[in-house]
Order: sequence, then structure tokens, then C-alpha cells
Amino acid sequence: MTSNHSIYSADRLDFVPAGELRVGETLRNLDGFVRIESIEQLGSEERVYNLEIHGEHVFRVAYSGVLVHNSSGSQAPKGPLTGNADPRSLLSRQGPSAMSPGRVQEMSEEMMVGQFPWSRTGPIRVAEGPNGVRIIIDGHHRAKAAIQAGEKSVPITIERVSPERWNQLMQECLEAGGIR
Repeated sequence: MTSNHSIYSADRLDFVPAGELRVGETLRNLDGFVRIESIEQLGSEERVYNLEIHGEHVFRVAYSGVLVHNSSGSQAPKGPLTGNADPRSLLSRQGPSAMSPGRVQEMSEEMMVGQFPWSRTGPIRVAEGPNGVRIIIDGHHRAKAAIQAGEKSVPITIERVSPERWNQLMQECLEAGGIR
């Protein structure tokens, strides 16, 4: 890999040119996360290939499946990442009293028969913090309905938040009893 290839840093919640990564930094991989143990610059020239991937231009490389982008660091996306997550892994900022049980039940029934309109409602918006902890920003009813319907995977959008906002979201989780 060349120093300008973009790799997703879970610590920075952004794609970073490989040459800017540091030992100890956390990367996203197929199993969740992997930490950089060492960085070695090869002294010889090696043949490398640039791939163009249709769609989001994001793919995985190496045995561990590290998440990369096929553009240089300056051209890598700066918006939120999209993907899927187990709804049970998402922390809620809303307690049961803030939920509309009827709406949750209706959504759950739609999910059980494959009729839930994800294309209309959009993915569940989450913030991702240290060690991959995810807090729901928007989509509490959808997450609760998915759990009730036995869904193992729901669409999510991971948004970047400041450390101050992260702390606020975490406090809201604690207050709502959303931390399991």
C-alpha cells in the first residue's frame, strides 16, 4: 500500500492517508477493530494497483479486512459512513416512556414480514465513540422495533461528533437507562 491510500481510522472517525497513520491507532476490520502494532516502510519498489470500486468506493484489504477507500486521502469521503449493525449493539438515549409502543409494534410487524420502508425512513443515525461503542442519534423507534422483530442487522449511518457531543450523548444514555 502506498502512503497516500486512504484507510479508515476508528480513532479519527475518518479516512486517513496511510502515511499519516500512527502505531497504536485503531482501524476498522471485518471483526470490528484492529490496532496498528508497527509500521514498516519498504525500501524496495513494489508494483501496486489502483482499484476503482463502483458505488461507495469503499472496500476491504488484507487478511484482516481493513476498511479502505480507493481514492487518495484528500479525495476520500468526508461525510458519514453507512453500513449495518445488530440493533442490540446500539445504545439508546430514550427510555421506554419516550417510546410510542403502538408505533414500535407497527414497525416491528412490518419488519417481520419484510415490508418495513427503510428506503423511506432511512438508516438509523448513530455516533461512534471509543472502541466502537455506538449511540443512536435518530432512529430509536426503528431500533426497538428491529429488536422486537428479531432482526439481526439494520442499516446505519455513522456520524462524526465532537468529544463534547459524545459526552453529552453518553450522559443521555445513562439518564435513559440505555446502557446495557
